[in-house]
Amino acid sequence: MLQHFFSKSEHSSLSDDALSQIPSDIELLRFSTNCVSNQMHELVSYLEMSKKWDSITHNYPNDIEVAKYLVLSKLKEIKVQSNFKALAEALTKMDISTHFLCQVRRERRAETDLPLEYLDCIPTDEILDKLAPQIGQVYFQLGAVIGLSIGTLETIQSNNPRDLAAQNREVLFAWRKDKTVKPTIMVLIQALVNIGKGARCLQEVLKNVDLKTLKESEEVRGEGAISKEPKNTSEQKPHGKKKKSKKCSIA
Repeated sequence: MLQHFFSKSEHSSLSDDALSQIPSDIELLRFSTNCVSNQMHELVSYLEMSKKWDSITHNYPNDIEVAKYLVLSKLKEIKVQSNFKALAEALTKMDISTHFLCQVRRERRAETDLPLEYLDCIPTDEILDKLAPQIGQVYFQLGAVIGLSIGTLETIQSNNPRDLAAQNREVLFAWRKDKTVKPTIMVLIQALVNIGKGARCLQEVLKNVDLKTLKESEEVRGEGAISKEPKNTSEQKPHGKKKKSKKCSIA
């Protein structure tokens, strides 16, 4: 909670360059996670986001954690001045130390006992299926830190309004499918740490997973992805008996 981090005796703060930067989604999530509701209500009033806060909390009456993150995301979306300086000025008006913003910007590096060989592997369907029920009501936070859009997350929530495991499962599979960043086990571990869940739940799932099986599954999935790509209609027309090179079709 904010009180835990804020102290009037703490004078360290962000540099002018850092204050001018726009917070990332992960940084906004760290900020919102450590805000208790009554502090958030005061914060949004200084950020001139009270009406948006009322609207979001109306739509998410049973998930205040999602509401806190969403109002800060909306701030970044609709306000020109939505940098760290704006947050610092609001905190100052609340008579709260801006030292907390240093904590928000500092990423906690994930630590794991898993062998290094596992960390660059892509998790299988079975791993994600087993993990989904273990991570609780964090689909929105998890989706945010692994790069899913708010629109995608709201659709997932709408599709599975009361099924937490299904929400988590959709988030995990959407992340693995996206591949903007290679969806490795290490990336997933870091995401779980970033939302405060920790990596133990994933380590338990992986405890009985054989590395050879994991790598073979990754190879099969890669081959499957190539074979499912739509073919160009011109490629479907016969050109005599000459066979098309697999290398050319992939390239």
